[in-house]
Parts: sequence; C-alpha cells; structure tokens
Amino acid sequence: MSGGSYNYLCYRLNSLFDTSVLDDLKDMVTTLEEDYPNTKAAIDARTLLNVMNESDDLEITNLKKVFRQVEWHSSGDISKETLDEEIANYEKY
Repeated sequence: MSGGSYNYLCYRLNSLFDTSVLDDLKDMVTTLEEDYPNTKAAIDARTLLNVMNESDDLEITNLKKVFRQVEWHSSGDISKETLDEEIANYEKY
C-alpha cells in the first residue's frame, strides 16, 4: 500500500490552520458568545479558538514532515531508519 494510512493527514493540516478557517471560527465564536452566552457551545467554541491560536508555537511545517514520514512508513513506503531520521531532525526545532 502506498501512503494514505492516515488519510494523508500531513496534507490536510494546511486547511486546519488556514487563516480563513481561523477568521470564520472567530466569527462563529463571536456569534455564539453574543447570542448564546455562557452556553457549552459558546464556551467550547472559544476553547477551540484558543487552542488554534496557541498553535502558532508549534512547528506545524516541520510536524507535517514527521506526519508524512509516519504515514509513509506505516504504508511500507519508507524504512524505519528514514522515519527515525525525520524524528531526529524534528527534535532539533
């Protein structure tokens, strides 16, 4: 099997952290907080936004490389040594 063990998560991360997604999420949070203050939906939406905003501290670009290598290794496309090298490279960040 070639790639796809995790449904190509390494490529799908881009959309999760896209600026337009965050802008839409901010708008959703504002609406929920204004129209349904103190509800679980508003609180959880705010929590999600906070987590997404904190992700700036993550090495997303480099983490995607790790995800790709894990996926390719799980699919039998690369060796464990190649995956180990990527993990070691990530540790430098």
